[in-house]
Amino acid sequence: MNKRIVFWLVFAVFSGLPFLNQAMGLDSALLEKTVISAKAHVVPANEVKIIYEPLTEHLYISFVTPPDYKGSSADSYRRWRSNQWSVLQEFMLSRIPVKFVSVETNDLENQRLIRYTHTNRHVDKYGDIHENRLWLKTAVATQKRPNSDTWEKLD
Repeated sequence: MNKRIVFWLVFAVFSGLPFLNQAMGLDSALLEKTVISAKAHVVPANEVKIIYEPLTEHLYISFVTPPDYKGSSADSYRRWRSNQWSVLQEFMLSRIPVKFVSVETNDLENQRLIRYTHTNRHVDKYGDIHENRLWLKTAVATQKRPNSDTWEKLD
């Protein structure tokens, strides 16, 4: 019985090592350079934040859209899609693993924050095309109202 316990403990330690090495072995200088380069692609460039969570491989992109931003009035989804796609491309070029990408900004009336989350595959596949249907269909869309701390499903 003791041999089984020791075997399973050793197995658990060694099976977890690749995961820990990947999360802890991320080159911080490479990550910093990648974030700086990725920020240059975000439009509009107001208060851009890019956060990467190495344990979950989740990439968060946020920016502020000013009310007079002309590019957003015709197709705001294009702005979110293109920001999400271009930032992911920088991380892919740096070979930093990403599983999920979230893009977050305010609506033009400043009534709420809106967040779209996709898998890396869907961002890469649908983020650079000039059509919203597949990008929206594969998204998890949430919103956060002013003075609220909770994200709720987008109406």
